[in-house]
Amino acid sequence: AFFGNSFAAGTLALAQAQAGGQAGFVEPSRSLPVDDWADVIVCGGGPAGVAAATAAARAGKKVRLFELRGCLGGVWTAGLLTYIFDFDKSATDREIMKRLDAYGARTIDRPDAEGMKRYRHGLDKDWVYEPEYMKLVCEDMCLESGVRVTLHCTVVAAYRDALGQNIETIVTESKSGRRAWRAKVFIDCTGDGDLGAQAGCGFDLGWTPDGFGQPATLNALVVVKDGDAIKDYTSNEPAMWTRAVYDGKQTCHHIEASHRLRDLLRAQGLDPSYGDPTLFRCHDNLFCFMATHAYKLRLDDAQAVSDATIRARKEIFRLSDALARLGGIWTGFRVAYTAEQIGHRDARRIHGRYTVTRDDVAAGRRFE
Repeated sequence: AFFGNSFAAGTLALAQAQAGGQAGFVEPSRSLPVDDWADVIVCGGGPAGVAAATAAARAGKKVRLFELRGCLGGVWTAGLLTYIFDFDKSATDREIMKRLDAYGARTIDRPDAEGMKRYRHGLDKDWVYEPEYMKLVCEDMCLESGVRVTLHCTVVAAYRDALGQNIETIVTESKSGRRAWRAKVFIDCTGDGDLGAQAGCGFDLGWTPDGFGQPATLNALVVVKDGDAIKDYTSNEPAMWTRAVYDGKQTCHHIEASHRLRDLLRAQGLDPSYGDPTLFRCHDNLFCFMATHAYKLRLDDAQAVSDATIRARKEIFRLSDALARLGGIWTGFRVAYTAEQIGHRDARRIHGRYTVTRDDVAAGRRFE
């Protein structure tokens, strides 16, 4: 009966909209349950969301964290990033590294030969991690800090106060239905500026007049029978930026290894959409495979992002299967898992109180 009534109301609303000449569907209004327990609500449980939520909770605030996917970590986990560089800027950074080390889930990227140029970012700032353990680290940090985490939950609307200045209420959708939430402070850590956009903030998108961003990448985890056998094709063995020579040119080991991998794939009649296809060793015979690029993509075009994700996943399997067919050192090369989200390099840039400049970044300027 409930479904029937809702369906009838929706049908009536559509008929009324059409009768009035409106080109759209008028959703029937409804009263939502409201929860005002939290002092701080963080939207998005990626790297920034975990840091913001734990910092607020440790400062004595009551914090809720809403995350779209089934894990915390964002691009670190659902996106299978695996490689992090220049990462020792805060106590939070160092805590994450310590926790990963306790699981044995971090490989420091350091030179392994005499006479190598000192690694440009420092010996311990650049490393590869295992994404499944990063999920545990993010969850442990939040739960131990007292953050209430809700996964599989999407923020779908934001409403300002009577003065139109601050967000007062947000609305989420989940398996529990549609609910409203209030807090003193809301923090947008969605990665794409979704909360700010829903609240009506101005923003810039991409770097072209069409709003296209830098290419997006879908990563994958792959396995091989003998990880040591493919080290010449692995970018973090030795360290990424140590000096190397490839095709008679001075370069770094990452470029040497990725171009060797690219040329091998081209010899099989395949040209990866990412010109520097990369393998990072995560653990023993487990590697991250970064070999795809999706060009001219707007992150706010859900269908375009979906199409790009499907194309990229197909390409990953095509490239992996070609390597496996070579046999030899590539015996057993197989996709174990593909990222559930494609990795964007350009998101909405919200118009805030101040626009951070290149000089601010270079100087490491801090703001209250």
